Amino acid sequence: MKTNEVSFEALSQAQEKSLILKAQKGDRASFEELILRFQEEAYAMALKTLGDPDEARDIVQEAFLQAYQSIRKFRQKARFSTWLIGIVINLCHRQHRKWAQRRKYIVGSLNEPLEEKGELIDKIVDPSPTSMEEAVHREAMRKVMRALRTLDRPSRTAMFLRDVKGMSYDEIARTLGCRIGTVKSRLNRARLRVKGLLEGKI
Repeated sequence: MKTNEVSFEALSQAQEKSLILKAQKGDRASFEELILRFQEEAYAMALKTLGDPDEARDIVQEAFLQAYQSIRKFRQKARFSTWLIGIVINLCHRQHRKWAQRRKYIVGSLNEPLEEKGELIDKIVDPSPTSMEEAVHREAMRKVMRALRTLDRPSRTAMFLRDVKGMSYDEIARTLGCRIGTVKSRLNRARLRVKGLLEGKI
């Protein structure tokens, strides 16, 4: 997702709250500043979940529109980024359901595997290595991505939020709408499976 390369200092909770309150009163500039700060994070989640850059961009734009329309209902029980990512995830899940339904009509069978939407690793990694070190890193990433694609969607999403985005268990639970214990259970199963696949034990 092409965005203006502007570096921001991290928002304090007080600064974030101030922007949210202004946005809730109709200050579009404050809402846009919030979006600018978190648009890369939202896009990364959409791309991770959907595996298609164009679809991810569309989902993120829809998420921004939903967030703008719903900002007055945001009660700040979580950080704005957590709330926004939750919207993105819900829209991605809806998109997966649309793909599944479309697939049923195309192939006429419920037993056919879902259509692949493109491999994420091929989209984000330059295929021509400039050094042996980069080539080794790419191959390792391919193995990791192949392993991640074997996970069910809830486990894959939880692992991404924890290990890539660095969210706390509480934030992940709020984002996914489940209990902390469920998050920990999904993460434990996901990590064991990925480790087993990478070590050739599964």
